[in-house]
Amino acid sequence: MKRYRDFLLGALIATLLFASFSVGRASAASSGCFTDTNGHWAESFICWLKDNGISSGYADGSYRPDNSITRGEMAVMLKKVNDVSKGYSDSSLIAAKNYTDASLNNEIQITLSPKEWEIGFSLTPGLQIDHTNPMMASITSTETGLADFSATTPTLPTSIYGHVLALSKVEICYRAYLYAQIQRIMVQVTDSFSLTTYTDDSSLRTTAGCAVYTYSPAIPLSEGSYLSFFIRTNWGLTVDTIDLKRVIIYLQPQ
Repeated sequence: MKRYRDFLLGALIATLLFASFSVGRASAASSGCFTDTNGHWAESFICWLKDNGISSGYADGSYRPDNSITRGEMAVMLKKVNDVSKGYSDSSLIAAKNYTDASLNNEIQITLSPKEWEIGFSLTPGLQIDHTNPMMASITSTETGLADFSATTPTLPTSIYGHVLALSKVEICYRAYLYAQIQRIMVQVTDSFSLTTYTDDSSLRTTAGCAVYTYSPAIPLSEGSYLSFFIRTNWGLTVDTIDLKRVIIYLQPQ
């Protein structure tokens, strides 16, 4: 019975991975949704179920998250999940700035669209940036020299169900070449009081790859925090292209 219960719960959570964050509601709910779910591994999902009228728990205010559930109860919950409106979203987090994904699996993962890459400081006037391909920003140059590119997130969520969120990892993907190089990558966090550089990486990159930066301990976010990413490039020849791809931001509940 326990293995069957775990299978059913897993199936529901797989559904919620799409539903709860694609509609952008999980970050807006309050903490303490049931008396016995604080700190439980499925707390965020359980609270989302309550917020959306899918599961109401017991009359004494508890949820009893480790109890078995029946096939009938599962069928009712899945039906209610299917009925949740997809017509609303947290536009400040998802739509307004081209975020492409947000999910929860111990960490919240937010993908910043390649469309956010823009030309910054440049000693190379012949630069062109092409956002036609949704998977990458392709950069060409008619002259040699240095150029900087930047991407900035909108304000990030700082808590979920009463848990403070902290920046635990950043992944920046790219394609460079021998004569169209990436020379520097910076990651900065700006809040209401300060701007702090947490990564300043001067490794030379001349191939395709992803730069992964892990922060331990994770960096707590305060109200109004946002991230900025900077990449310095250098063209030795004008025949090559640099592609700046996705940026994945990992936020960890504390």
